[in-house]
Amino acid sequence: MYRASMPQALPLSRSLPERLVHDITDAARPRLSALRAWWQHSVAQWRAERELEAAIEMRESTLNDIGAPDWLRARAAARREARLHRLDILGSNSW
Repeated sequence: MYRASMPQALPLSRSLPERLVHDITDAARPRLSALRAWWQHSVAQWRAERELEAAIEMRESTLNDIGAPDWLRARAAARREARLHRLDILGSNSW
C-alpha cells in the first residue's frame, strides 16, 4: 500500500547551537594546534631524555659494542664512579 507523506523542508541555516559550536571550533583551532604541537614536542623531549638515561645505565662493554660516542661513555663512567663513591661512603659508616 502506498502512502503519501509530506516532504521535509531542508533547513536553510544552522541552528544557534550549531553556529556557536562551529564559531568556537574555528576560533579555538589555532590554539588547539599550538597545544598539540607543544604536547608532541614535550613528549618527544621526554622520550629522548628517557632514552639517554637508559643508555647511560648501560654497561661499558655494551656502550663500546654499539659504538656510543665518547661523551656518552664518559657520562656513563662518571655515573658509575659516583654510585661506587656513594656505596663506599655508606659502607664506611659503621653503625
